[in-house]
Amino acid sequence: MAMQADGASSAAASAQEREREQEEEHAPATRSFVRLRGDDHVRSDEKPASEEAAPSWLRPTISRARAWRIVETMGVTIGFPATFWLINHDDPFVLRASFPWLVFAPLLVALRYGRTLGMASAVALDAALLTAWRTQIVPVNGFPGEPLVGLFAIAAVAGQFSDMSAQQVVELRSRNSWLSRRGVALARSHYLLEVSHARLDEQVARTTHSLRDALAAVREIAGGEPLSLESHGPAILRIFAAHCGVQVAELYLVEGDALAERCAVVGQPLPMDPDDPLAARAIRTQQIVYVPAAAARGEDATSPLLAAVPFVDAGTVRAVLCVQAMPFIAFHRRNLASMLALAGYFADLVAGTDPVSGETTR
Repeated sequence: MAMQADGASSAAASAQEREREQEEEHAPATRSFVRLRGDDHVRSDEKPASEEAAPSWLRPTISRARAWRIVETMGVTIGFPATFWLINHDDPFVLRASFPWLVFAPLLVALRYGRTLGMASAVALDAALLTAWRTQIVPVNGFPGEPLVGLFAIAAVAGQFSDMSAQQVVELRSRNSWLSRRGVALARSHYLLEVSHARLDEQVARTTHSLRDALAAVREIAGGEPLSLESHGPAILRIFAAHCGVQVAELYLVEGDALAERCAVVGQPLPMDPDDPLAARAIRTQQIVYVPAAAARGEDATSPLLAAVPFVDAGTVRAVLCVQAMPFIAFHRRNLASMLALAGYFADLVAGTDPVSGETTR
């Protein structure tokens, strides 16, 4: 029976050890958090060995730092009169000296640890003075009223200034910590913005083309022959899509001062009114009209267009490119001006005139 009991106890002990090892392996990640305090690295979730070993009802109720403050306050308070007693047994409180050296005890404590401990030191010295006066353990001539009030006043004033300076230090540290966190967050955001901007530049550099490339593509389509909007319209829109970023657009012929039939389309455009205000203004002014410019005049309230690009040749509008969708990064004045120049180049080729040499191809 004893052997069975020993075996059971050993099995229970081994099971407890295994459970402890599993708990340590599956401990949360917060246990590895390290809090920096001065030059020491202290784990925020770890407790002193004495607190872990002792039962809960025996653990100290005050921190070691606070206990050390109290011990140091008691040492300074007792140390001054004890030192003066060793120097002069008849005057441990230095009441007969020309300078009240005893005030340094509560003054030092108040400056170092604040008003509470400073006044406690002063009260302890005052109690010692009153006890010496009442019992005459050491000769004290008369009631020491001025030393009593002076010790208390010195401790109160010095402790007040110490507490104010400590509070200011705490506020400054808190602000500095907040600014540090904000600085780190801003630095990370700035880095991510730089990376995103660099990648966007790379994508734009890979997908955009120059106006010179677009004109070369037009010459390849023309092949030295005059263009026809009806037959070459899809190829023209492909050039606008590749070199100007047009995603959804329609190419309409112009008869008189109104839109006629549609000769090409790219993407899936929305239904458009033949009397669209942006297209009508582009025909009337023979200039490109886009949303920001038309919005100031209230002309785009019902129009699905972003821009209307006229194909102008010798004062005659031959067609209008109605753009409904294009990337935001491509919708800027420089690209719109390139679209107008490219449309004029197409209009000259449709008219049978080479815009470069000026020769007639018809």
